[in-house]
Formats: sequence, C-alpha cells, structure tokens
Amino acid sequence: MNGEQDKIDITSGAIDVEDEERPPGCDTSKDERDGKRKPKESVTLLGEKIDTFIETQKTSRLERQKVIDSQHQLSSQQLETAKLAKETKLIEL
Repeated sequence: MNGEQDKIDITSGAIDVEDEERPPGCDTSKDERDGKRKPKESVTLLGEKIDTFIETQKTSRLERQKVIDSQHQLSSQQLETAKLAKETKLIEL
C-alpha cells in the first residue's frame, strides 16, 4: 500500500471546544462537595442579590429622607403656629 494512505491524520478528529466550559478539577469538585468552596454560580447569584439589596437600600434611604424633611417642615409650622398663638394671647390681654 501507499505510505501516505497508511498515515493517520489525527488533526481531522479534533473538536472545537472553545465555547464549552471545562469541567472543574478534582480538588475543586471535592472542595465544593465538602462545602469548603462555593460554586461559581452561587457567587454570581450572591452578587446579584447584593446589587438588589444596595438598590433597595438607596430607595429606602431616599424615602426616609423625604419623611424626615416632611417632619421637619411640620415641626417648623407647628412652632410658627405656637408663636402666633402666644402673640395673639398677649395682644388680647
């Protein structure tokens, strides 16, 4: 037979796996199984939860500031009303 035909082309069976994620190593899998290391998915979920928490905190802080401003304005109005009531009482005497 021809020598070129007997050679095996090992590059033709290569599979392109650039887009596929490689499986975790032995030590990584054991650590995740034993609870010593968190899987990457949980870290991503934790990051999303933290972002949600931060956004909620910002909204809560803004709402709280609105309430504080309203209370301050109400307090100022009550103080002004009390001053006017006192002046009115003094004028009537």
